[in-house]
Amino acid sequence: MKCFITNKECIFEGPKTDKNKIRSVFVIAPFGFPYDDLYELGIKQNIKQVINVKRENVMRADKSLQLGYVMCHRICQSIKNAEFIYADISEANCNVYYELGLAFGLDKKIGLIKNENSRNRYVSIFSNFVSNSEKNNDPEQCHSASVGKIILYNSLKDFDEKNVLSDGFYSCFNKIKNDFEDCLDKKNISNPDKKASDEDALRIHNFVNQYGQSMDLHERAINGANQNLNNRWHIDKSSYVSDIMNICDMCKMYESIVASKICVLDMTHYEDPVNVYMFFLLGLAHAKGKAAIPLINRKKNMSMPFDVGGLWQVYYNDYKDLEEELHPTIKKIDSDIEKGKNERNYRLIWDNFLMAKELHVFTCARPGTPGSESITRTNIDKWDYMSINELTFFIAQKYETSQVTAEEPMDKMRKKEIEDHKHETSYFCDSVRNKIINKSCVIVGSPDVSDYAEIILADIHGIQPYNPIQNNRLPFLFYKKTERDEHPRKISSFYKEPCDEYSNKDGVLFNNKFKALEEHDDPNTNSGEAKITGETCIILTIAKNPYPSPDGKSDYVMVLSGFTGVGTYGAIKLFTEPTKKPDPKEDDKSKEEAEKKVRNYIDELKKYLHDINKIKIKDNIVGWNTLLMVTYTSDKNKPGDTRHLTSIKYIDTKEIPLKNE
Repeated sequence: MKCFITNKECIFEGPKTDKNKIRSVFVIAPFGFPYDDLYELGIKQNIKQVINVKRENVMRADKSLQLGYVMCHRICQSIKNAEFIYADISEANCNVYYELGLAFGLDKKIGLIKNENSRNRYVSIFSNFVSNSEKNNDPEQCHSASVGKIILYNSLKDFDEKNVLSDGFYSCFNKIKNDFEDCLDKKNISNPDKKASDEDALRIHNFVNQYGQSMDLHERAINGANQNLNNRWHIDKSSYVSDIMNICDMCKMYESIVASKICVLDMTHYEDPVNVYMFFLLGLAHAKGKAAIPLINRKKNMSMPFDVGGLWQVYYNDYKDLEEELHPTIKKIDSDIEKGKNERNYRLIWDNFLMAKELHVFTCARPGTPGSESITRTNIDKWDYMSINELTFFIAQKYETSQVTAEEPMDKMRKKEIEDHKHETSYFCDSVRNKIINKSCVIVGSPDVSDYAEIILADIHGIQPYNPIQNNRLPFLFYKKTERDEHPRKISSFYKEPCDEYSNKDGVLFNNKFKALEEHDDPNTNSGEAKITGETCIILTIAKNPYPSPDGKSDYVMVLSGFTGVGTYGAIKLFTEPTKKPDPKEDDKSKEEAEKKVRNYIDELKKYLHDINKIKIKDNIVGWNTLLMVTYTSDKNKPGDTRHLTSIKYIDTKEIPLKNE
């Protein structure tokens, strides 16, 4: 459930499924006389006798002692945590019907009760809509619902007579759910067009409870932005007078809310003191995670219940004000929906890594400059530092209760060290593996400079580390020229010297295709500048941790391998960029470039997710390798590393099959 107040996922987990735990009941009822006495002396006592529920586990919102916002802690949390819900619908109370909609949308087991003398004319329509009675032979009637299940009782004594809360009584719910869905399908209650089901379309349902001018103004207020959004919005309409609706009208409304992304609901009451339909539908829309906009007419609705205090609401004095008020609200929600869709894409990647709410980052050490005080082996270069910084910022923003731990960097074993101490290499590898057990982690560094990357990638692909003669068994292979002063550090199962077959160029062989690295003068360079444009590559490996934890927990590893740090940084940016915003102090050109980068990352990530969605990690598939190309510019006239990331491109993905021992 998405919180309709914060626009984030609800932090409450819902009821526990442990059968040994005492069950809880939440009672939805008006406050005050005579309902307080009815609750204390009737409902709580009867429920206690019918099922094994302690008195203190029967709750009502005003009896809850939780601190914080009333709606979150006293109502939403109580409804989500309750195993059973009872709603007294004797009175046309807006809070009651709103909470009933919430419970219904959250698939709760619900019992309806009413006073025998109640004159609330809405009781019959709601009990028919959500009852579990036998199917009505009338072809115009539908019954039950695909979410909450409600039973109507005419008196409290029915609790005892029918044992209404026993588990056996609710065993037919799944069948009822299927019956109702069949009913909707056969009667073709609504038939959304192709555009409405398109991922890029925004389906809006506009509920207006009065005919005439108000409907026209509603539609115009929503439709006014169509020209500015390439006709992306699709509008459904429901217009009715405030009167008793038949069951199929309710079914249409229910189905439309489920299919829509935004619901605009006219809360204005006319003939009746409360428009209970709209409050029920508002609760249902909130439970379904829809962006719901209640429209509140100040002239006709002098006061509104506390339950309506959601994130989106529009107050107006006259219908002609709607166009000015409603139009920008929908545009803002539209923007948030797009942003949320992009963020969900990123969560598809990181949720698996953060199940334990902790992520470990391992880097390789870099030697300092000879003769300087920083020649220790615990330094990391600027690109690795920037990559860790980006990742940490992203996790802090999107996973507030999780933490990133940067482990102490480790220098790569030198070739001579391996050759001189072959008998100790196995022990060393085991010591590295032990640091990864029971952790979800990111390895920043290539196998030629990182023992973490060398050993983990070798184990994932079923080969021996530090053994180049096996590299013909690998799905990817780096070709990189070894400089003389680098050679003592170079020994890896994943690297080869460039060869004639591939024009003696640095590059990567991925899925039997060679991709060469390029660097050339920038054709767009202004006079007096000496800029170059380059392209480097990154192999991104995501897989199950090859060293299972003792408790059987599923941990994941990500390894970023390549040639240069700017490539690693580009890959991290691909997975974190939407959390960053352009600096408002930047000029228009800089802002435009920043926005262009964000669009590039989002577009390339979509291509990546499209391919990995075809790969399911299972018994015979442990992960996948992905080839990414990163472009950059640099200034030859300036000292140091002047490379500047410009774009990233997704190339291809290949699954990693399980290797037999």
